[in-house]
Amino acid sequence: MGDFNKKDQGKMTVNEVKTFPVPFPLEEIKKNISINKKTPTKRPKEEIINQAIQFHLKGNISEAAKCYQYCINQSFKDQRVFYNYGIIMKDLGKLEDAEISFNKALEIKPDFAEAHYNLGIILNNIGKLQDAEISFNKALEIKPDFAAAHSNLGNILKDSGKLQDAELSYRKAIELKPDFAEAHYNLGIILNNVGKLQDAELSYRKAIELKPDFAEAHSNLGNIFKDLGKLQDAELHTRKAIELRPDYVEAHSNLGSILRGIGKLKEAEILQRKAIKLKPNFAQAHYNLGNIFKDLGKLEEAEISYRKAIKIKPNYAEAHYNLGNIFKDLGKSQDAELSTRKAIELNPNLAEAYLNLGIILKDMGKLQEAELSTHKAIQIKPDLTEAHSSLGKILLRKGNHIEGIKRIKEATGFINFDLLNGLSIN
Repeated sequence: MGDFNKKDQGKMTVNEVKTFPVPFPLEEIKKNISINKKTPTKRPKEEIINQAIQFHLKGNISEAAKCYQYCINQSFKDQRVFYNYGIIMKDLGKLEDAEISFNKALEIKPDFAEAHYNLGIILNNIGKLQDAEISFNKALEIKPDFAAAHSNLGNILKDSGKLQDAELSYRKAIELKPDFAEAHYNLGIILNNVGKLQDAELSYRKAIELKPDFAEAHSNLGNIFKDLGKLQDAELHTRKAIELRPDYVEAHSNLGSILRGIGKLKEAEILQRKAIKLKPNFAQAHYNLGNIFKDLGKLEEAEISYRKAIKIKPNYAEAHYNLGNIFKDLGKSQDAELSTRKAIELNPNLAEAYLNLGIILKDMGKLQEAELSTHKAIQIKPDLTEAHSSLGKILLRKGNHIEGIKRIKEATGFINFDLLNGLSIN
């Protein structure tokens, strides 16, 4: 029975627009910010607002925040104050305060596209996808050529499972801004998810052409090459991602999977352990480490790794599935059956799990259940050759020799026949 290897395509890139302030270091904000609710200076409203914006543009976040807070306390009705204060709160991780500020800005100026857009980012970050979608659409209603809003609307649509609509949004963003590296990257994720690997490769290459230090694009291009069987190219781009971002957990794990594929098991193990060291609760790295231990014949260690993956992520169908494989190899048929049934419960379309359950049940003498499970595997995945062969062996065990031999021959092209012992059905 084979392993089920899950790939990781990385997170969607969220591209943020800041109309009045320029980008500034988050570390400086966290270090320097100290908001006072009072300031002794009595100056014209516009002068104070302009000074706040100047502080903000120069990266003096603590002084900018003081000025914005003073303006708010003085009941200044100016959308710039609430919008820019919302930007600071967002970058500090104070999402509720940011949401309030953006909404205040919109009360003053309902057609403020950038405020709708940034509110959408906040709503997305707190899991309110439908509200976020409304905000991005409102921004686009006001400003149809807002490329970043098209791209982030694509992110929402992707997370909502609307992949075709997401693809259209990314393509619109690229049409409006051809040098938009993040939109090309996000389009690559969609194209990969719908199985258009070569088109996805082109999108990632374009993102890298526009932004050579785009670590996530290198990593995902490595994933594409891995899926296409181009392991040397996959290794090259995944190593580049790690070079650009040495703490890139997913890239370490992905490189480990690539090296496993070319038989470099020791180095693959080191990389999975590195990923786990960087992120101890990274279920996929524990799962991938379990795969390596299985290849090395270290079944007890593989069991431990799969159990860790499941402890972190109880609904990890592939980990339950591979744990079932380990139990079968260890001769623990009942545990194997339970783990494989759990995998099917979590992912009813996992054909390989039905196949393996059929093999386990056959070995336990439960031939009727084994036949039903194997038929289900074939129903889900008609071209799963091993399932047809396994069904043939079950039918032979049940005494249906003609149909059994036919199934095995169709699946494998030959029949094992021992002159002394007869037909070999295993």
